[in-house]
Amino acid sequence: YLTALFTPQKIALFGASDRENSVGGVVFKNLLSSGFDGKIFAINPKHETVQGQPAFASLDAVGEQIDLAVVATPASTIPAIVEACGEYGIKMMLILSAGFREIGEEGRRLEDRVTQLVERYGIRLMGPNCLGLIRPDKNLNITFGHNVAKPGNVALVSQSGAICTAILDWAEMNDIGFSAVVSTGIGADLDFGDYLDYLVSDPLTKSILLYIEGISDARRFMSSLRAAARIKPVIALKVGRHAAGAEASMSHTGALVGSDDVFSAALSRSGVLRVKSVSQLFA
Repeated sequence: YLTALFTPQKIALFGASDRENSVGGVVFKNLLSSGFDGKIFAINPKHETVQGQPAFASLDAVGEQIDLAVVATPASTIPAIVEACGEYGIKMMLILSAGFREIGEEGRRLEDRVTQLVERYGIRLMGPNCLGLIRPDKNLNITFGHNVAKPGNVALVSQSGAICTAILDWAEMNDIGFSAVVSTGIGADLDFGDYLDYLVSDPLTKSILLYIEGISDARRFMSSLRAAARIKPVIALKVGRHAAGAEASMSHTGALVGSDDVFSAALSRSGVLRVKSVSQLFA
C-alpha cells in the first residue's frame, strides 16, 4: 500500500511556486532537477506556468489519475485539499506543511480534521510537518531541503527533518548512499511501523537506520521492529535519554517520550541495536 508513495508515476504538487525560498518552490525544483521520469503536475490556480512548466488550477484540470498528492500550502488550506483529493480518487498524500499539533490546541484541532477526512476517503497520509521523502535510485526527491542523496542500500527513517538534513550533509562528505530517506514528521497516519513494513521487503534496502523522538503506537512499532530485525539489521538512535532532551522533542513534533530504560530494553529484546550518536549509527 506504500508503493504509491515510494515509487509514484504521477505526482500532483499543491503549492508549486516560482518563489525560490518557498517550500512549494524548492520541492518543485527538487522534483524537476532530480531526473524523475514520471509526470509532475503543478497545482496553482494563480499561475499558468510555474518554473517553466504548465500549471493547473485544480485536479479536474489535470484529468489524469494521480498516484501521490504532495501538499506545500498553509495548514489552514489543507482540509479542503484533502477533500478535493478524496473526491478525485487519490489514495496517497504527503503533507509537508507545518502548523498542526506542534503549535498547540488550534493546530491539534486542524490535524484531527485532516485525519478524519483521510479516514473517510481511505487515503494514507505521510506527515504532516515533515521534510519529505528521497528515493535516490528512482531519481525521486520530494523534499524542501537542499541536499542530494546518492543511491545506496541504507534506508533512513527519521522523525526529525533537521536530523535528516544533518545526516545527509554528513553522508555526502563520507560518500554514503541511501535506498530511501524518510522524514516522518508528526506521523498523523503513517508511522514507523508502516515504513518498516515497506522497507523490510524493499530489495534496494539492506539495512535500516531509525532516528526516534517518541512512539505513538507502541504495540504496532514493536511488532514491525521485531519482524524487520529478523531479516535486516535495524539500528536506532533515540533522542530524549535525559529529561531536557525529552522535553525538547515533545515541543518539536508533539511526540511523547517514555522511560528511556524501558525503551532500551524493548529495543534489545526485538533484536535492534541502539546507538548513542550519528557516527555510531553509520559505523
